[in-house]
Amino acid sequence: MRKSFKRITAMLMTAALAGSASMMAMSAFADYTVTFEKKSGSNDTAKHTYEAYQVFKGDLSGTGADAVLSNIDWGTGVNGTALLADLKGNAGNVAFGTTSETNYFKDCNNASDVAKVIDDWANDDANIQKFADLVGANLGTVTVEGTAGNNTLSLSNAGYYFIKDKDGTLDGSELGAYTDYILKVVDNVTINPKEDVPTIEKNILEGGELKDANTASIGDVITFQLDSVVPDMSAYNKYYYVINDTMCDGLTFDSSSVEVFIDNVKINSSNYEVQTGAAAKVGEVQYSFQIVMKNFKANYSDKTGKDIKVTYKAALNDNAD
Repeated sequence: MRKSFKRITAMLMTAALAGSASMMAMSAFADYTVTFEKKSGSNDTAKHTYEAYQVFKGDLSGTGADAVLSNIDWGTGVNGTALLADLKGNAGNVAFGTTSETNYFKDCNNASDVAKVIDDWANDDANIQKFADLVGANLGTVTVEGTAGNNTLSLSNAGYYFIKDKDGTLDGSELGAYTDYILKVVDNVTINPKEDVPTIEKNILEGGELKDANTASIGDVITFQLDSVVPDMSAYNKYYYVINDTMCDGLTFDSSSVEVFIDNVKINSSNYEVQTGAAAKVGEVQYSFQIVMKNFKANYSDKTGKDIKVTYKAALNDNAD
């Protein structure tokens, strides 16, 4: 009986992830430009589309280090009433605690009061992030959207802005991280996004050795191995790690064969989910499967730089020819 053979090639995998980082910065004056400049060595290759939401508006006097915002009120980019209620804990939100020592906003009655509190947080990343999370949950109208090509935003008015990647714009992208920021805009500003996007190498595991290609016959089972490292997640409040794979029609994926190892220790399957079919479709992109890590930051932020290894199997079927 004639055997059919197919050369199998290990294609490069991509990791799609989303994170959230925040920063406080001084910026802008009469048509202000916010520029997103990737840090040296960044492997984020995605084209980002940014949205800016005006949180506070006010009257600007002075320039540079002498710039002062007065008559501060809520901007159109936020639901000020709902945000203030969340900050004070009136809606059951305890992001800033419930005691006088931890609830910084308990005595705030308006936008100006809130702005005075966060003005003291220039180097307090943790509280800035909590504030950004609550702003993100109470957004109003988009002030401006930046084009994906030049990574800049032009703002006409001074104030405080919540700036983020537009929802859905990085879904299915090869290497990209979602971020968000709280900025005090009183001059032009350049932001270095705190993204850390992991890369993944894919090979065929055969006879205990890794190969970038091999030859198999119909019915043979091929084992694939992915290798990466746990990224630095310290700049992010949330971090999503998803592995996408699109296999050719000649391979039948065995979802039960997936095993994940971190720092050479096999992790429990409850810490990830293997998705196929409609669940593995992102926008218009249909993947053969996705491996979705659960609570990735909470479980593995202490493993920065440690090896990630994923193995899984696929059988060569009659469509190989």
